[in-house]
Amino acid sequence: MSDEVIAEESVVDAEVLAADESAAVEHDIDALLAERDEYKDIALRLQADFENYRKRVAQQSTTMSTAQRGRSPKHCSRFSMRAKQRSRTVWTVSSPSGRH
Repeated sequence: MSDEVIAEESVVDAEVLAADESAAVEHDIDALLAERDEYKDIALRLQADFENYRKRVAQQSTTMSTAQRGRSPKHCSRFSMRAKQRSRTVWTVSSPSGRH
């Protein structure tokens, strides 16, 4: 074989390798873009869920404060005393054998 034919085959081989690398890079870019879109979708859903939660809590807070306006301060103080007593309650769990 002549040097000219060998050089021509080398050029063809290099072009094939470059095309393969280009296809691999394109595939990687497409995969990364799909992954980015997936994470963006997750972030948008999470943001919408948080916004709905914030609105729901604000509405419940308004509803609770409106409901509390009709109650006497004496009732409210009794409620808070009961809540404090419940929070101080110590719960024990017994073992299956009945011993602590």
